Amino acid sequence: MTQAKNYLELFNGGHKKQAHELTENLSISKLQDWKNESTVFIFDDESAIFTSGSEFRLAKKAETK
Repeated sequence: MTQAKNYLELFNGGHKKQAHELTENLSISKLQDWKNESTVFIFDDESAIFTSGSEFRLAKKAETK
């Protein structure tokens, strides 16, 4: 299982704050889109999480570029 999937499982399991903290602290890269108020966190296994407001999901490949 990828890092992103692990954090998504944690988030969906009700541990939202912990999932956000791990995502923020363990990502190796962060892509911010100020216009759309979203952030993509990329991990060393090349998986990624997309966040925007209350949205927390796996990032699509196109969102990681």
